[in-house]
Amino acid sequence: MTLGYVYNDSGASLAYLGPGLDVAVEEVQRTYHGVINFRHTYLIDRNILDCTALADSTEYMLSKWWYGPRLIANFTAFVGPQCLETREVNRLLSLWNVAFVTTISGDPILRDKTFSPTSLSTSSLTTISYAHLFQAILQRYNWRNIFAVFDIMSVISYQIYGSAILARLTRHAGFVMTQRKLDFRTKAQYLSALSDFKDVSRVCLFFGHAQRLRQFLVYASEEGMTNGEYVYLAMELNPSPLLGNLTWRYGDASDQPPTESVIGSVKIRKLEREFMRRTVEDFGLPIPKKPVNALLAANYAAVLIVAIVLNETLSRDSSFPFSNGREFARLFRDRGFHTDVADIYIDHVGERQPNLTVAQFDRDSGELTPRLLQLADLSRVLELSQLRWPSGNGAPPPNTPLCGYRNERSSCQGSATSWTQGFGVIGAFVSCLIGVRLVFLLKKRLFAKDRKASDFWLDATWLHSPPSGRCCFTSSLVRLCYY
Repeated sequence: MTLGYVYNDSGASLAYLGPGLDVAVEEVQRTYHGVINFRHTYLIDRNILDCTALADSTEYMLSKWWYGPRLIANFTAFVGPQCLETREVNRLLSLWNVAFVTTISGDPILRDKTFSPTSLSTSSLTTISYAHLFQAILQRYNWRNIFAVFDIMSVISYQIYGSAILARLTRHAGFVMTQRKLDFRTKAQYLSALSDFKDVSRVCLFFGHAQRLRQFLVYASEEGMTNGEYVYLAMELNPSPLLGNLTWRYGDASDQPPTESVIGSVKIRKLEREFMRRTVEDFGLPIPKKPVNALLAANYAAVLIVAIVLNETLSRDSSFPFSNGREFARLFRDRGFHTDVADIYIDHVGERQPNLTVAQFDRDSGELTPRLLQLADLSRVLELSQLRWPSGNGAPPPNTPLCGYRNERSSCQGSATSWTQGFGVIGAFVSCLIGVRLVFLLKKRLFAKDRKASDFWLDATWLHSPPSGRCCFTSSLVRLCYY
């Protein structure tokens, strides 16, 4: 079962992600013929055109299905993307003891098994992974005063994930957070946000559309705020036209990291062609530029891992209560799965944890060089190579300028300039780069470690270099760069 809508206003729409589910169901029918027989049903109201309308109608649509005439199967699961309706879907399916596999949502409630006993997530967008890595970076360079900007005109997901990340950072002692929510309709709003930022912090987290992020940095440059005294971090939820193109020069093919075009197997190429055909023929959309993206891969993989667990359990214990969503959900926890599009690690509460990499954009060579790697089990952040700071002494910037945020310290009065340490603009992105002198990139990788995750905070002292001579990370990163 899949609940959703088909209007193409959001990356969570089935218009974009439905092909992944459909192709996976057909793959299961071929692979497990005679053992597993999936019947995939969409719950769709074609009058619903956005996430808000779907959330408002979720209770009615699910209740109509549950209490109305329907085929009673040996096993039932809801698999697919969610937007704003995650909590309502989770509440009802938990009440009915039906397995729930979300392919997008990273709502923190899904980690609480008291409220979400039947839920699983194959989403590559998990707030705990991003929060761990954001905090690891902030702690490593002793940045404590943080200014966060939310672009409320972008897709709602940025507000959901950004708010969850800030909530975790706020609970950690030592961080001072300031937030602004703006629609960025006028230059005055950009300048107002920059002015507020300058008065309270030197580290800005930006959650919003790539084009508005670029414009934010353009105005920052005009205001003299890209002079090496300020840090800008951002994240891209998924490579998608709806989220913008996270590059500095739009339209230039060389803007993209060279490894993005690497597709490592014939199987993936076949899937790409099928995804493109379904997108055009079934949902009437133009041919996607990047058919195998992280969200599409998460939907395809979700169906496959459900089939994997079903087949394993049938072989081991045919008397297992498959209609019990709580018991079925437990079978996925703390283990890894291999699929055609990704290796997936599901942690001890049923949420996928991806590897996250921080890569440095080398302005001389134009190449992205991986610097830090956060393991999927959240146990460590490995230092793959040394970060290069463009300041004269090679040191990162301080949390507070020597003369204060407003040049207010008495020891600096009368001085024409305040002391700063020069460094480049930092960007925490998921798949593309911004070419502003020196940029850092957070790139999600569909690579998993079969280790148990633990819900604790990283400490900066845990960052260390891998043993000399190891190169396994490089080959793994390249191998999985296609999605």
